[in-house]
Amino acid sequence: MGPLRGVRILELGGRGPVRFCGMLLGDLGAEIISVDRPREADDITPLSDAGLGRRRRRVRLDLRSAAGRAT
Repeated sequence: MGPLRGVRILELGGRGPVRFCGMLLGDLGAEIISVDRPREADDITPLSDAGLGRRRRRVRLDLRSAAGRAT
């Protein structure tokens, strides 16, 4: 299902062109895992992320905390 099938990509700090690039890579078959900070994940509404958020899994993690890094 695309030339990037089997490739896993972590998307960190998804704003602007990062989300667009992730969308394109997902369309080519890559598995996209979007890592959002808890406060940023609340800011993203389903309407603003409807097109660019397709084909990705989202995880809320605070990578500054030990528990977030361990996850």
